[in-house]
Amino acid sequence: MGPRVCVLTSVHKPNSNRIFYRQCRTLARAGYEVTLIGPATYVEEIRDGVRVLGVPPPSSRWHRPRTWVALLRQAVRLQPDVVHFHDPELLAIVPLLRLSLGRGVRIVYDVHEYVIDSIAHKVWIPASLRDPTAWLAGRVEGTLGRAVDGLVLVVEEQGPLYQNWAADRAIVHNYPEAAAFADPIPLPEFPADRFRLIYLGSLYARRGIMTMLQALSLVVREVPETLLILGGAFETESFRAQVEAYIAEHDLDRHVVFLDWVEHSHLKNYLASADVAWLPGLWVKQYQRRSISTKLLECMLMGLPIVSSDHPHRRQFISEAQCGFSVTADDPHAHAQAILQLQRDRGERQAMGERARELILRKYTWETEAEVLLAYYERLLRKGEG
Repeated sequence: MGPRVCVLTSVHKPNSNRIFYRQCRTLARAGYEVTLIGPATYVEEIRDGVRVLGVPPPSSRWHRPRTWVALLRQAVRLQPDVVHFHDPELLAIVPLLRLSLGRGVRIVYDVHEYVIDSIAHKVWIPASLRDPTAWLAGRVEGTLGRAVDGLVLVVEEQGPLYQNWAADRAIVHNYPEAAAFADPIPLPEFPADRFRLIYLGSLYARRGIMTMLQALSLVVREVPETLLILGGAFETESFRAQVEAYIAEHDLDRHVVFLDWVEHSHLKNYLASADVAWLPGLWVKQYQRRSISTKLLECMLMGLPIVSSDHPHRRQFISEAQCGFSVTADDPHAHAQAILQLQRDRGERQAMGERARELILRKYTWETEAEVLLAYYERLLRKGEG
């Protein structure tokens, strides 16, 4: 086997799209000995050449430090050549990793998002403390990050935030893997005689779910056969109650289907069962910087026309492919009009979907990014040998 890679996450599921399906499988296929460790109810599994070790999931976010300790112990036991971690909070164990594993190990911090902006929107932090907490997190990140050897970023715009870090870095875009979306099977529970809209993602208030439901109530007045497929987890039980109350009050029960979290390997089948992908999202600070909406690109890869809130980082792809509409984020009437325009013109829906798929296959797939990741690992390990 090749070099030993230990991948750590304390927040994400072990079968996370970016962590497992893209990065871990890519490394394993290239001959690396990959072990992924994260919160899970099982002890060990081998999947697609990746060894997955579970540590007990925390009973609450306040118990997550116990998870950090469990991850640290497992990583030290494995004696890897590379430790690649995916959560800012795991910076807390970097000094202990360095002390236990020595200077020879390469430690890589994978920065999925704009850390400070995301903290400023955590609903479990009291509103008055969010900005101070975000500021403190930035200071801690900068201090503990001095001990890492590598940074993996998602977009170029993250680079200036880490310009003073000595770590070697790579930009590994979060593009979908084309091979993972081949040969979908539409699901019979979502029949083609319904006009099917789909959103698969986090069910958070800031993701625009209420705007979506308000727009849906307008759409069904004109197109009663409309069905909205909603998949994902609610951020809070209080928001779930708010959503369910709105659905009941506006007689949308037969127009909305809730799914649990959708396993990545089944995602293509759900997307193949829809006519339009709907990506709402309020214009909050967390979404104002450029990022990559993997959900958008996955929907485009599956040949779906798009209705999206008018976020610049989404509009870029929608405009390039001419595959849908970008509308005012918090305007349910604008969302509804875009949905209805697509419903009326099936031929244009199909043409948009074809343009969307062609663009992703031509320019924005994981297959290209995998080469970037592997080249980065080779460079990182060569430096470690020096």
